[in-house]
Amino acid sequence: MRAAVYGAGALGTVLGAALTRSGADVELVSRDQEHVDALNRSGARITGLREWTVPVKACTPQQMSGRYDVILLLTKQMANTAALPRLAEHLAPDGIVCALQNGIPEPELAAALGADRVAGGVVTWNAVRIGAGQARLSPPESSLHFKIGSLPGTDPRRLDPVKALLERFCPAEPVEDLLGLRWSKLLINAALSCPASILGGKCGAVLEDARWRRIALYLLRECIAVGHAAGVKFEPVQGYDYPAELAFSTLREEQQVLAKMPELFARNAPAVPSMLLDLQKKRPCEIGALNGFVCRTGLERGVPTPFNDTAVRLVREIAAGEKTFSPEHAVEFAALLPE
Repeated sequence: MRAAVYGAGALGTVLGAALTRSGADVELVSRDQEHVDALNRSGARITGLREWTVPVKACTPQQMSGRYDVILLLTKQMANTAALPRLAEHLAPDGIVCALQNGIPEPELAAALGADRVAGGVVTWNAVRIGAGQARLSPPESSLHFKIGSLPGTDPRRLDPVKALLERFCPAEPVEDLLGLRWSKLLINAALSCPASILGGKCGAVLEDARWRRIALYLLRECIAVGHAAGVKFEPVQGYDYPAELAFSTLREEQQVLAKMPELFARNAPAVPSMLLDLQKKRPCEIGALNGFVCRTGLERGVPTPFNDTAVRLVREIAAGEKTFSPEHAVEFAALLPE
């Protein structure tokens, strides 16, 4: 089986190194020529939870050749439209693309490639690129896990080669409801990654600040309401049924939920959101595919999303250089919060 990791950033570099180390025939694909050159010259240097230097094969999208049986897609979702012609050209006739991205990318991929040639999954671990050819895999060990799923109406056996490939690194658990899985991961990104990117810190900074923890709860609440209006049944992730854990109807119940949020999201606390890294480096970020998607779907379903609307506006103002990172942006949400 020939495979490609398309989008060899932090996660893709770690995954590509792990798969290569296991003996898989895999190429790491990146638009960053310096990164590709470093990978080919010195191998993938992985630090943190693993200490590896792995000789790998790497190329740019323009240098891809032949066909791949499995393409693991790890670009930012906003890059998918541009990547689709390359994916279509190099995917084997019976091959499959598995999107290991944030947001809900599968509908666009399926429209271009065919539903039976598309799968999706959630990555529960985190990594940071620390230089050309280098990435740091973040602890804990227990986070090393994938959840994967196929699209409705497709043969679930199409997932078998994806599962076999991913499990060369860590467990890959198939789920029946890929959309429910996607929305559950979207909850975490919308409520932690986005506000952490606004205040300019790790996800844990949101949980430690009482103002931002409450804002995060209302971001979560809107996301759950929009998902339910869209017919979504949220899948458990990270060991929790988040809609059930986060439900409240009185201010007293709200206080109880707020008190347990640090435990519910402890796994996410050390993470530095990729959205924040993109904003810091003046690169386009995924706000439109995350909180922006919640807002658009809420508009379609008649569910108001004032907290997510405000979060999207703030991120876009930071991206435009009109605002700076600050926890004091919490005041922008004050009028929305019940007393």
